[in-house]
Amino acid sequence: MEGGGRSRPLYRLGRLCVRGAGRGERAIAWSGDYHDDGVPGTPAPIHTDYLDPAGAVTGHLFPTRSRRARLAPQVGDVVEVSIVDVTAPVVMIAGDQLGLSALTDPSVVNADPALLERIESIRAAAAVAVGLASDEGDARANSAALPRVAVLDRAHRHELVTGRVIEASDHDLVLPSMSMQRAHHAIPLTTALCIGAAAQIPGTVAHELCSAPRGPSRLAHPKGVLTVRSSVDLGRDGPHVVSVGVTRTARCLLTGIAHIGRSC
Repeated sequence: MEGGGRSRPLYRLGRLCVRGAGRGERAIAWSGDYHDDGVPGTPAPIHTDYLDPAGAVTGHLFPTRSRRARLAPQVGDVVEVSIVDVTAPVVMIAGDQLGLSALTDPSVVNADPALLERIESIRAAAAVAVGLASDEGDARANSAALPRVAVLDRAHRHELVTGRVIEASDHDLVLPSMSMQRAHHAIPLTTALCIGAAAQIPGTVAHELCSAPRGPSRLAHPKGVLTVRSSVDLGRDGPHVVSVGVTRTARCLLTGIAHIGRSC
């Protein structure tokens, strides 16, 4: 276990399971040697797993009942996407369909109003397709957060916005993701979990582009690499996502004593 401690007892809160490094039955090790790209220092690792996470918003793993869907947004050409709902619905599109490399710096995307408008129109069309909105105008006004959009590309050597260069062998899939009509500086966790699961399901855009569509998925985002654990049962009745998970970090933010009902 990273962080020098033993595995903390498993805690389950609904569909969320949490494990961490601990020094005792109830103690948590706040310091460690685990590095999480985009997080300063090396705090202790916290392992989170989400059980049976498919259909969290729409009620279906594939809200369009298909692993691929064709969308006709009001802005731009018809595009082929995968819309997958694992922890949250995400629209997955290959970067070449937008004439865009998925390696684009988020600040470049956010400085291009025409590109932002096209991506938002695709997102809004997807919201209509999965029943979250009646039309694109309704999606923009009343479903601005969901679904999210991720632009995917195959793994290859490239430079991150931090200046660090990663090799194709260091990751399995490249993406910037959108959140609230802007390119995210890293990657929203729910988007990462959804893509990690979709990468293991044949027929999806993520599976087609992922260099290792079995086991953990190493997702390269603008600031680094995030590894997503996914357990997917590809049974006769269709895929079932058993769980998805990531390792995050914990640090002590506050200590103190609360005096209730008496003075100090």
